Amino acid sequence: MSGVDTTGAATPAGVGVRQPQEEGSTRTLRLGYKASAEQFGPADLLRFSIAAERQGFDSVFVSDHLQPWWHDGGHAPAALPWLGALGASTSHIVMGTSVLTPTFRYHPGVVAQAFATLGCLYPGRVILGVGTGESLNEVALGSAWPDSKERFARLKEAIELIRLLWTEERVSFAGQFYRTDRATIYDRPAVPVPLYVAASGPSATRLADRWRPPSRRRPCRLAR
Repeated sequence: MSGVDTTGAATPAGVGVRQPQEEGSTRTLRLGYKASAEQFGPADLLRFSIAAERQGFDSVFVSDHLQPWWHDGGHAPAALPWLGALGASTSHIVMGTSVLTPTFRYHPGVVAQAFATLGCLYPGRVILGVGTGESLNEVALGSAWPDSKERFARLKEAIELIRLLWTEERVSFAGQFYRTDRATIYDRPAVPVPLYVAASGPSATRLADRWRPPSRRRPCRLAR
């Protein structure tokens, strides 16, 4: 349903940074609010994000952690239900994850279903941002933490499966890490959900460019 976009940095477009974006022959400045789920509980985070839209911000991206980086005073609201609440409480901001890991805590098929549903509810406003993850969030639920090569391989396979589920029916998939048996996502948005990859090195950037739709290909730049 969608290819994979990158922004030339380690975070999706408009996440707490000023980024010029081409629209035809003009370049416009777009501002985004990063909803830091490690700092605030779900109600406060929602209130701040609603205020960001009212103040003219273009996007809100939320981190997806099971655990914050500190225990005392930390927060970790679940990103998926929170995004549903954000969409229902706002009217036009683009919203997404920065980033979600579709390889350990979530099966890629669950991610594909969740974001297809969000895309149906809030057409043209949802972005799925993905990355290889952190041990802090995955090991706590009993997952082994493999080396970077395997984590990257898992991400590639997860992206492939998500895209198949967004575009095909009765998907039987037998990968190295994930399997499906005639799986179908029954509710898919008319407006495709973009899929962004957090790219912090050459391999991740090449992966993102590999999946980018041909009409949107352009040179990728790494974050400095």
